[in-house]
Amino acid sequence: MKSIIVMLLCLFISACGMKKNWDIKNMDVAEELQPQENITMELIEQTNESLTVEFKNNDNDPWIYGEVFSIQVLVDNEWYIVPSEMAFNLVGYNLYPNESVTKTYDISSYGTLPSGTYRLVASNLAVEFIIE
Repeated sequence: MKSIIVMLLCLFISACGMKKNWDIKNMDVAEELQPQENITMELIEQTNESLTVEFKNNDNDPWIYGEVFSIQVLVDNEWYIVPSEMAFNLVGYNLYPNESVTKTYDISSYGTLPSGTYRLVASNLAVEFIIE
């Protein structure tokens, strides 16, 4: 009896440690981004629950960014949209010329993402991050 319990426990522990593979048949290929010139987004901080980025406007005109974002995963050199059931407030914030702002995006609704190369896409800009 002890050996059966030990075997089941080992099976459970090993299953919990398995890495999730993406089923790309059920995922949408990401559209190619058309970022605006002179606007940058840089990753400042990464946690399991959030990504903090800095937007910088090096243009002569104001730029508008918002709350909407997505996470994409790189599979076989192709970006795919990670499925999500999130809803967003459709607001726009002005970023004036030669100004920068930090913004934190809550990614906890995506759950625990498996190891891989990802990117945060917001306001037609992207910044890559890695989960090990």
